[in-house]
Amino acid sequence: MLRAIGAVLDRVWPHAVAIVGALVLALSPLFLDHLRTWGAHIGADDWIAAAVLVLASVAAGGGVIFGAWRYERATVQGQAELMVAVRSSLVPAANHFIRLPRPVTDAMFEDAITELTARCQLFAKKDNDSPDANVYLLERGRLVRVNRSAGNARAVFETIARGRPADVVAEERQVIERVKGGVAAICTDVRSKKHRRELRLADVERSYRSFISLPILREDGSPLGMISLNSSRKRGLGELHVRYLTSIAVLVAALEAARAT
Repeated sequence: MLRAIGAVLDRVWPHAVAIVGALVLALSPLFLDHLRTWGAHIGADDWIAAAVLVLASVAAGGGVIFGAWRYERATVQGQAELMVAVRSSLVPAANHFIRLPRPVTDAMFEDAITELTARCQLFAKKDNDSPDANVYLLERGRLVRVNRSAGNARAVFETIARGRPADVVAEERQVIERVKGGVAAICTDVRSKKHRRELRLADVERSYRSFISLPILREDGSPLGMISLNSSRKRGLGELHVRYLTSIAVLVAALEAARAT
C-alpha cells in the first residue's frame, strides 16, 4: 500500500507543485494587502509579498517544465526499452521463422505462435504481475486460439460466464466486430464503468485487471485475427506494450502467409 502511494506521489508531485503555484498567483489579489501589512509590521515593507509572488511563479513554471522533462525522459527510456526488446527478443525469433521450411505446417505454425506469446508474457512481466498473451485466428466468424501454453484467463472467464450467456455473447460479438474493423482495444481497468460500457464487457469476475487487444491484418489489409495481452494489475499495460504487440502481429501475419503458400 505504501509503495503504491509512493509511486503515485512520485508521478504527480510536479503537477501538484505547478497547480499550487498557479493557484497562489491567481488568488494573490485577495491576500497581497495582508502580506504588505505584515511585511511593514516586521520592517520588510513589500519584500514578503514580492517573495511569495516570486516563489509562486517559480513553482508554477518550474513544475510545468520539470513535468515535461520527466515525460520526455520516460518517452526516451520507453523507446530504448522497446528497441532492446526488439533486438533481443523479436529479431532472433524472426530470423528463426525465416529459416523454417516452406510451406509452414500447422504444427510449426502453432509452435511459432506459442513462442511469440511466451515472449509477450516475458516482456510484460513486472514485479508480481501475471501477464497472459494469446493469439486468435478469425475462422468462420469465430475467434479460435492458436497458441498452446497460455494462462488461464480465458478459461476462467468462460467458466464463470456460463451463467450469463447474453453478456458473453454481446462481448464476443463486439470483439469480433473490432477485429473485422481493424480496431484495437486498450482497457486500463476491466472494472471501470466507462470501459465496460464502451467495450461491452460482460459483468463477470476476471483473473485480469487490464488488457490490450490488437487486430492482426494480412498484407492486403483483410482481418486475420487478434492478439491479446492481459495484466493482473490496474493500468498494468501501456503504449510500450501496444508497440511491442504490433510487431508481434506483423510476425504472425507473415507466418500465416508462409503457411498458406
